[in-house]
Amino acid sequence: MSISSLTLEDQLLLCCARVNLSEENKLKTIQLLEGNLDWEYIVQTAIQNNLVPLLYHNLKTFKFHCVPSALREKLHDLYYLNVKRNITLFGELGKLLKAFNGSGIPVIPFKGAFLAEKVYANIALRPMEDLDLLIKTEDYYRVKDLLASLGYKGQVFRTPFHEYVFHTVPIYGEISFAKGSTIIDVHWDIRPIEKAVTLNASHFWCNARLTELSNSTVYTFSPEDLIIHLCLHSYKHLIMAGESKFKFAFFCDIAEAVRFYGGEINWERFVATVENDVVGDIIFYCLNQAYMYLDAPIPVFVLNHLSNSAENADQDFSDSPFAVKNRNMINVKKYDLLRINFSNKIDTFSKFKIIYGFLIPGKEYVSAHTTGNHHMFIKYILYYFGILSRAPGVLIHNRL
Repeated sequence: MSISSLTLEDQLLLCCARVNLSEENKLKTIQLLEGNLDWEYIVQTAIQNNLVPLLYHNLKTFKFHCVPSALREKLHDLYYLNVKRNITLFGELGKLLKAFNGSGIPVIPFKGAFLAEKVYANIALRPMEDLDLLIKTEDYYRVKDLLASLGYKGQVFRTPFHEYVFHTVPIYGEISFAKGSTIIDVHWDIRPIEKAVTLNASHFWCNARLTELSNSTVYTFSPEDLIIHLCLHSYKHLIMAGESKFKFAFFCDIAEAVRFYGGEINWERFVATVENDVVGDIIFYCLNQAYMYLDAPIPVFVLNHLSNSAENADQDFSDSPFAVKNRNMINVKKYDLLRINFSNKIDTFSKFKIIYGFLIPGKEYVSAHTTGNHHMFIKYILYYFGILSRAPGVLIHNRL
C-alpha cells in the first residue's frame, strides 16, 4: 500500500516516525512541508502517539521549514523535557544495574531503556515513563530487599502470605517500586495473553544473551524474542488501555527493532516460535502495521505465512493509521487479554489463597487503605465494609 492515499498530515507524520529517513522519505518530506498543512493536528497527534521526539528530530533536519514558530517552540520544549527525563532515568538505571550485578541477581532491562540506547541509538528519541526490569520469580524477595536498600518503596500487602500469593499466582506478573518521581516496574512474567502457553518468562530467559547497557553487562532478549514481545506489548495496550494509552510509537519500536537487527533475525525460528503458540493474529497485525506504514524490512514470506493463519488478515488501511477504530481488527474475545478469570486460569487452591489475602489483611495494609485517624478496630470495620460494598461486582466480573 502507498501512504499517498492518506492525508498530507498523516503522510508527514509517518515519514518522520523513524530514526533515519531514506532518500525517498527525505524527498517526500520536503514535498509535504511545502503543502498547506494543519500543524495543530500534526503536533497534537504526535503528542498523543509519543512521536514528538522523532518528529522534532526529523523536522530539525529540514530546519523546521514552514513550521509555525509557536508550534516549533512547543515541539522544542517537549523534546528537551523528554531528554531531561530520560537522562534522569538512565542515571538511575546505571546505579540499579551495578547494584543488581554486585548482588549477583540476573536482570533483563527491556522496553524503553533498551530500545532507547540500543535500537534507537539515541536516548532522546524514545520516550520513557519508567524503567522495566525482568527478573526470575525465585529472586523476587532478593530484588525487593535490594530496591529497599536503594530507597525504593513498593506495594503494601495485606499479609506476608498475600505477598507470596502475589508473586506466585499466574494472574499477576509485575509490581511497581517508587523513589521520588522514578518508577521501576519489576516483572517476573511478561506474558500479556492468558492463552500464550509457551511465550512465558522462562522462554525469554532461555534465549537471553549478554549485552552492554548503561555501562553494565546485562541480559537482553534475542532479536526474535524482542520482536515477539514488542508485538504482544503493543496489542496489550491496544486492547486493554484503549485510545488514551495506546501509542502509534509502539509500532515504531517494532519497525526500528527489525531495522536494527536486520540479518541477525532468524525469521524461520521466529515463525516456528509463533506457530507453537496461539498468537498468530496479534503478531501478524502488528508486523503488518510496521511493514505497511513504516517500511519495516520484514520478509514477505513471514507476513504471508502468518496471514494464512490469521483470522482477520484482510485489513482496511483507507483511514488514518492513528485512528483508534483502525486498531480493533482482531477477535478480542479469543484472547481476552489480562483478565483475572478465575474459572479457567488458576486452580482452586490459588483462589483460596487470593481470597484469604483479602479477608485477613495486616494492620499496615488496612491503615494504608482507609482514611481518617480512627482506632485500628474502626479501620478494620471500614475496610470490611468496603469489601462487602464491592463484593457483588467483583464476584460477577471474575466469575468465582
